[in-house]
Amino acid sequence: MSKRIDPESAKAIRDALQKAPDGVYDLQDSSNVRSFSSPNLGTALKKCLARGYQALYMPELASAQTNVSKDSELFNNFFSTLSLKATGRTKNGNAVVVYAHAPHYLSDPQNIQDVIRNKRLVYGAAPIPQEELDRLLALEGNGRVFVVDAQECAKWPNGFYGISKPTREHLQIYGGNIDGKEMIARNNPQIKPFLGGGEELVDAYLQYFQKLYEDQIGIWNADDLEDQALGRVLFVNIDNDGLDGDIYLGDIGRFFGVSAGGAQRKNFSTNIIPLEERVEDLGQGRIRFKGRVYNLSE
Repeated sequence: MSKRIDPESAKAIRDALQKAPDGVYDLQDSSNVRSFSSPNLGTALKKCLARGYQALYMPELASAQTNVSKDSELFNNFFSTLSLKATGRTKNGNAVVVYAHAPHYLSDPQNIQDVIRNKRLVYGAAPIPQEELDRLLALEGNGRVFVVDAQECAKWPNGFYGISKPTREHLQIYGGNIDGKEMIARNNPQIKPFLGGGEELVDAYLQYFQKLYEDQIGIWNADDLEDQALGRVLFVNIDNDGLDGDIYLGDIGRFFGVSAGGAQRKNFSTNIIPLEERVEDLGQGRIRFKGRVYNLSE
């Protein structure tokens, strides 16, 4: 059973699924954008949705960050995003990390709150139903869902990565490379799926960090490979702490919300990612993709 959303929200979500995530929001009109925070992540998301705002996914937040001034709230605060990092196994038993910048199990704040209330967190991550992981895996290649080999990810340590050259620490400990790849941020197998965009977005984001914080950006991820699939939402840290996929779901949350039809989206790239099947607007706020009707609101 799906819940109603207004037509403009439906169109925004359809566009997000059809287009490459290399987009930026015009956030100059503060009446249409605002942040929602709470000591509890699920409560923060619930407040955002209840007041008619769409929480940003990582690609949109990253693009927005590269286009704001240094006194912007986007620059001076950490932010949670609606994007998911889920770790688990495919039907064939392969260990994978899935990055989803589209509706998922933890998009519903009630699921986050229930997991915390029932004390089901596993090292700070939420159990994800296997059928949900399988559904996301089937969406790989649509421009919003990315799948990475979990063993490949585990080879790259948490910490600060050089943007133009390996850090001194990485040179001393690893010789500056892993499996023949130079240990710089853009070569980390998780940065592109984390940001959710193409090379253009990765370049813009790293150039943004390089300009503000010299030559380093933090990349942090938890090794969540367990007997069951586990998920966390993606965060952007303050300063050059960078990209964080290791946040405890029971902690504070701060989402940046855009009101439906409020902030105008501008093209950052004209690339269109073709989908195997188009998103179908069913009317009355319902959207079907690959045979499923998505539950996109509270």
